[in-house]
Amino acid sequence: AGHTVVIGDKKYALHQVPSGIFRKGKKCVIGNIALNPGLLVSEITKLRGLGVDINPNNLVISNLANLTTLYDRELDGASCGRLGTTKKGIGPTYANKKTRTGLLVHDFFDVKKLEEKVRENTLFANHVLNFYNASPVDVSEVLEELLSAREKLLPFVSKDVQGLVYFNDGSLLFEGAQGTLLDNDLGTYPYVTGSNTVIGA
Repeated sequence: AGHTVVIGDKKYALHQVPSGIFRKGKKCVIGNIALNPGLLVSEITKLRGLGVDINPNNLVISNLANLTTLYDRELDGASCGRLGTTKKGIGPTYANKKTRTGLLVHDFFDVKKLEEKVRENTLFANHVLNFYNASPVDVSEVLEELLSAREKLLPFVSKDVQGLVYFNDGSLLFEGAQGTLLDNDLGTYPYVTGSNTVIGA
């Protein structure tokens, strides 16, 4: 989401980690969002270095979160930048979700299948990048980034986020995106985000 949290004289810049991570005894859940695995690993490492306790007991990642890859970021910069996007690959990640070609955190459990999907998706992405006269993406770089993050993130992954919701008996605080005007369906299209940000989503 991109939140800056100030606690006393300390300032923390968050990008993927929920701000609830600073509350002791609370379980934070990263739901079915566009998740940049390398960025998340980097953020967890940085926060731990600042003394923030982050472990699989207080941070859970949905196995249905959508993985944002290097080719998504490159496509965003080449094709969607004119819309004023952040160029972080969020739009292309959700486009892949809609065409059912995207990668999910769940794909971390089957490396062979993950590699097959990455090769096919990178090939397609490079065709699109060529259309925009942009440099192609090296499939080995995409795989290296994903597999490096995989080892560090797997302990946090849950296949039953809905179960966590029921277990907590509705005592939940949802940290959503910025609001209705960025909603993909109800917002100021095309100047919207790639997902649905209203409460119903």
